[in-house]
Amino acid sequence: MQPEILVVACLARTRRLTPQSRDIGHQKREAIAGRFGLAEPFKAEDVVYEPVSQQVIRTLLAEENRLGLNRAEYYLGFSARVEQLKRSLLPLLGDLKAQGKRIAAYGAAAKGATLINFVGIGPELVDFVVDRNIHKQGMFMPGQKIPIYPSERILKEKPDYVVLLPWNLESEILKQESAFREAGGQFIIPVPVPRIV
Repeated sequence: MQPEILVVACLARTRRLTPQSRDIGHQKREAIAGRFGLAEPFKAEDVVYEPVSQQVIRTLLAEENRLGLNRAEYYLGFSARVEQLKRSLLPLLGDLKAQGKRIAAYGAAAKGATLINFVGIGPELVDFVVDRNIHKQGMFMPGQKIPIYPSERILKEKPDYVVLLPWNLESEILKQESAFREAGGQFIIPVPVPRIV
């Protein structure tokens, strides 16, 4: 039996949200957004709708079709790749811990929280998470309750490995953390296939 898959195409997104009137209560919204990991804080009443042209919608739908987003096979393939990531990342971290290695993680963003919760990476594998966002520091990663500290903690604690949770920012973060790497620390880039750099 084929599983039912709900595909939300761009046709459903005929209007685009944009922030408006950011000056009222901006600092309070910023603090809330930082605490919950939102990139751009705004309230529902601060949103205006801009119409999106039918040509833009047709172009986006054509691109989605070209990529296969309208077929169940695309999502089944994605699911298989995600399961493979879990089967390779969890044993890698477990083996490193069994060797007595210290492991931290970098970046307390939503995609990182999704990854650690799906894979099952808890405080028994990762000692702590660091993030440059002061609103996340002193908090815990959702679900796994791994403590979040300032990024300077990496140089202070000197873990052997740091899992890079915002893997799409690899080059930027590796440059920022060059002192850690020069001191012998290594990063684990989890996606698309776990690798150590």
